[in-house]
Amino acid sequence: MEIKDIYEDLPVLETERLILRKITMDDAEAMFSYASIDEVSQYVTWETHQTLDDSKSFISHVLKQYNEGMVAPWGIELKENGKFIGTIDFVWWKPRQKTAEIGYVVSPEYWGRGITTEALREVIKFGFLQMKLVRIQGRCILDNTGSLRVMSKSGMQYEGTARKSMLIKGRHEDILTLSITDDDFATRRDIYGENRLAKTGGQKLEIAEHYDFMIGLARLIKKFSEEEWRTLIAPQKWSIAEVMGHLTRWDEFLLENRLPYLFTDEPLPPAPDVESFNQESARLSRESTKEEIIEQFISVKTKIYEILLKTEPEVWGKNITIGSRQLTFYEYFEGLKKHDRHHLDQIISALPEE
Repeated sequence: MEIKDIYEDLPVLETERLILRKITMDDAEAMFSYASIDEVSQYVTWETHQTLDDSKSFISHVLKQYNEGMVAPWGIELKENGKFIGTIDFVWWKPRQKTAEIGYVVSPEYWGRGITTEALREVIKFGFLQMKLVRIQGRCILDNTGSLRVMSKSGMQYEGTARKSMLIKGRHEDILTLSITDDDFATRRDIYGENRLAKTGGQKLEIAEHYDFMIGLARLIKKFSEEEWRTLIAPQKWSIAEVMGHLTRWDEFLLENRLPYLFTDEPLPPAPDVESFNQESARLSRESTKEEIIEQFISVKTKIYEILLKTEPEVWGKNITIGSRQLTFYEYFEGLKKHDRHHLDQIISALPEE
């Protein structure tokens, strides 16, 4: 596949609330209305638009890219009022390597409504299903928690931080990289539903990749400030610290009181009283440092991950009994994955969204 196969006539994409379509010069004033706000451009390489001509100049460049069949952005239009509210694009695409990087900007008037996430998910889906990509990455400045949240909610996984790797607004910034692969896309049915990339027989891979993802996430959370670490996920709820401590203690229980027995016919030890167990987890989290909790979280998750990697494929269809319920080995770990994802969504929701 060549770039012109897609960009010679950029297709219109549609979601529940959005239309992603070509940008026109008629969008200049709407673009200037958000591109002229310093808060919008503080985390990106381009400068705040000072005049309407700045926006028109950018659109002229985009129109030239359209005409030449080169990589160029979609405009984001809100269905409810036909208003142009931002752009999203693959900032580069390497067809032979089947990789691309994604970028986006949305008017602050629409931050916090899931608009950016909705657009990003649609373009990711297009990238895998139509452009035949095997990897899509995104990057953001360490302080840009809004963009981090958008990418995480779209199934992208944290890979690492390149320290002081990009000069932006006169400062060398630490840059985070997140990515999603075709395998990730296939297993994230909770986000992308059933699609032709979804694979059968990949239960072990699906669960193992989840644990690997959570380990990477913990390394990222370790970079949070103390204020962010102690942020409540919602009023009268746990802090991020308490959520991470909660997950760690239940993983310890899994490692010590479930996994050794799931591979045998021995009866499982009784489960603890959930309410008192959770209360104790929260208390310990309040008394522990961020480094202590994160290091224990990573240690326990890694041990579980390594055990799961050694399992034979037939184990995942084995029936096990938990209390009064009978379910397969895979169904048991799928439930644990949903528990992790529930709390991950809480952590993400506690962060500001662009």
